[in-house]
Amino acid sequence: MVEKKVIKANEFFKDRLYHSINKKAKPIIVADSIKTPENMGMILRVAGNVGCGRVLFIDNGQPVRHKKIKKTAQTSYDKIDWMICSQEDLLSHLPKDYHRIAIETTTTANSLYETKFPVGCIFFLGNEAHGLSESLLKLCTSSLYIPMLGNTVSMNVSHALAVVLFEWVRQTGWNKTS
Repeated sequence: MVEKKVIKANEFFKDRLYHSINKKAKPIIVADSIKTPENMGMILRVAGNVGCGRVLFIDNGQPVRHKKIKKTAQTSYDKIDWMICSQEDLLSHLPKDYHRIAIETTTTANSLYETKFPVGCIFFLGNEAHGLSESLLKLCTSSLYIPMLGNTVSMNVSHALAVVLFEWVRQTGWNKTS
């Protein structure tokens, strides 16, 4: 019988490297006016977990607290391509051939469980308090929501991103390679 024991993540994953089948279509994240550096760090960290191509934070006018972002993001802080940009400059940083999907509760949102993801996706996230701005929502070709089964019908922005990104991974055929 094999003995079960907990091992560090770096050791566990060293022989379990996962790579994208289509490296040109890594997901991109656009996060609108995220208020806390901790949430920014968690967004970077989950983007790093999945291997996102880029994370763009829309400038909210507040000073950026890099130390707190880095503390939460850990190694993703330096390993993921990320930047803070204005909403006016956003489109110049986005590929034109990717599908733009809002993770947001809108009148036309589809359930995550009924959404078929294309490979090239840009996922738009809203601010913790007010959601995605109308101007950014208009840039999206579709929107999706995560069904809530309990009495709490909201989710932290980084947690919502994690749920959606790993469903995207499951659907788009990322697989284990050696």
